[in-house]
Amino acid sequence: TGLYFTGSSGTGKTTLSLSVAPMLKLSIVDGISRSSPYLQGSDDHQQYVSRRVFRKCICQKKSIHCRTPIDVMAYTTVNNAHSPMDEQHCKLFAAINPVVIYFPMLPDIEDDGVRPTDRTFNKNVDDQIKESLNRYNIKYLRLEPGKVSDRVSKIIEYYLEERNGDAKTVLGNGPRIPSL
Repeated sequence: TGLYFTGSSGTGKTTLSLSVAPMLKLSIVDGISRSSPYLQGSDDHQQYVSRRVFRKCICQKKSIHCRTPIDVMAYTTVNNAHSPMDEQHCKLFAAINPVVIYFPMLPDIEDDGVRPTDRTFNKNVDDQIKESLNRYNIKYLRLEPGKVSDRVSKIIEYYLEERNGDAKTVLGNGPRIPSL
């Protein structure tokens, strides 16, 4: 079963996926938005990202997904773009009972030259994500800012709890949860 990270840009989704993936023996699905051949925020871009994110979330279940249909719909809304399938994608995503980790907006957004750093824009995206998680009745863990090791432990604990697995079954003989 997959693990789905949702949140606005610069909240630590990719960084934490790199720590969590080897421990849970999951691959990482990331960079879909950056691979789009279209202008970021345009209708074509949002539709491209919507289709790709949805398909990967549904088909690649043994992965950590750094974007979800919930994120895509939030960006579509805030960008005033049009992506007619977003609503349906969110409903179908909710129906798979995903294990979702919500990354709230951080006080400072790292400028990597790609993602938006405008605080108002990111706050609007964050608000849309929270609204959609509630609208589609998606259970999630709100992952507060903190030390990477603490956040990794919380993600793994929640994942195991939600999937009713024990650490030996899910983690196998690979790396262990970092001690705090």
